[in-house]
Amino acid sequence: MPHDAQFTADHIRTAAFSKPPMGRRGYGEDDVDEFLDALEAKFANPADPALGWLTPAAVRARTFARPPIGMRGYHEGEVDALLELCAVQLARLTGGAVTAGSPVARPGSRLTSEEIVGATFSTARFGGRGYDRAQVDTFLDAVAARFRDPADPAVAWLTPAAVTEARFAPSSFGRTGYRSEEIDAFLARCATDLELLLRRA
Repeated sequence: MPHDAQFTADHIRTAAFSKPPMGRRGYGEDDVDEFLDALEAKFANPADPALGWLTPAAVRARTFARPPIGMRGYHEGEVDALLELCAVQLARLTGGAVTAGSPVARPGSRLTSEEIVGATFSTARFGGRGYDRAQVDTFLDAVAARFRDPADPAVAWLTPAAVTEARFAPSSFGRTGYRSEEIDAFLARCATDLELLLRRA
């Protein structure tokens, strides 16, 4: 994770998702919450034999029911991004191979350069400083350029691993930065989609 922060069960427990755009139903909230409860327990006690089935591959392959007709659930892209972050951190936690993504296709659409440039993030919670906005914005501009033209030599250094391992300084005193867990989750999704993009290039 950026800034060498330790990913814990609390990150999963406090995760919050917005509603999907109008016209999309998103993922059923109860279905997602139930799975995240299992993930939270896994991170709290990785050796629990009852959760041995919860592997990085199982996290990436998980699908969710849709909410009832007429209702909107959780934003698919935000849930997918958190699950990708969980998969990467779970592999690290359990001593497995850490990869930036998986060929398993998730229901959410793949990111575009325009979506990366236009991404918005919450400010850090009260008392927290978050990630420096300028550093994050500059890095995301480079990520967007890589998505726009995967063959551009100026951003050839930007591999899926480089996206996953990006580090940012905390915001300066008196200023509130971006909420770190949202940035981490979004970068995990960027890394996954970039790997798939480069495989097709």
